Amino acid sequence: MHGSFGHIAMNMVWLLVFGSPLAKHFGNLRFLLFWMLTAGISALTYFIFHQDSMVPLVGASGAISGMMGAIARYGFFIVFNSNIHNERFLGPVWPIKKALRSKTVLVYIGMWLIINCLTGIFPYLFGDSDILIAWEAHVGGLISGFILISFFDSPWKKSKINV
Repeated sequence: MHGSFGHIAMNMVWLLVFGSPLAKHFGNLRFLLFWMLTAGISALTYFIFHQDSMVPLVGASGAISGMMGAIARYGFFIVFNSNIHNERFLGPVWPIKKALRSKTVLVYIGMWLIINCLTGIFPYLFGDSDILIAWEAHVGGLISGFILISFFDSPWKKSKINV
C-alpha cells in the first residue's frame, strides 16, 4: 500500500540506487535491522507531529530516506560497475563532522530537505494535491540513517576496483 503509484515508483528507484550498495556492504541481517530501525524512527518522528491523527502512515519512504542519509556519510563515493550487484564504497564511513563539512553532502541534504518539505507542505505544486506525503517521516529517516550508519558499518577493507 502506498500513497500513489508515482511515490512507490520513486521509492523503488531510490531503494535500488541507495539500498543495493548498503545491502551488499552490510549483509542481509544488518541491512534488515538498519531498515527496521530507520523505519521505526521515521514513523516515531511522524507520530510526534501527528499524535491526534487518524490518517494511517503507509509506505517505505522513511527507511529509504534512512539509506539516503547513510550514503551521505560515505560522501557519495560509490562505484557502480556495469553489474548492479557490484557496488563498492570507496572508503570507510565519514565522521559526522567531516560529512557536514563536505559541500557535496551539504548541497545534497539541503536540496533533499527543501524538496521533501515542499512536497509535504505544498503537494499541489508537484501534481499530487489529493495525496498527503509524510515529509516528517522522511526527515526522521534521513537523520536517523545519517547518525546510525556508524553502528552498522562493517570494518572497511580496501577492494580492488577499476574506476
